[in-house]
Amino acid sequence: MAKNWAIAIGINRYDLLQPLNYAKRDAQLIQEFLGNEAGFERIYFFSDDSPDVGGKSTRPNRTNLLRIL
Repeated sequence: MAKNWAIAIGINRYDLLQPLNYAKRDAQLIQEFLGNEAGFERIYFFSDDSPDVGGKSTRPNRTNLLRIL
């Protein structure tokens, strides 16, 4: 049977752009929907201040995203 995995990314604070207000919140809501309603088995969550998982950073940068992919 196929595995349903997803990545939810919400970045409010970019280094060189104006901050956003709801990107992190939207990603959290998508993560909850995919897990609770859509039956996804695993949802990786990346945001400006998301907690480490298994001792590894979940800050949404190229290195961390490639590690998950």
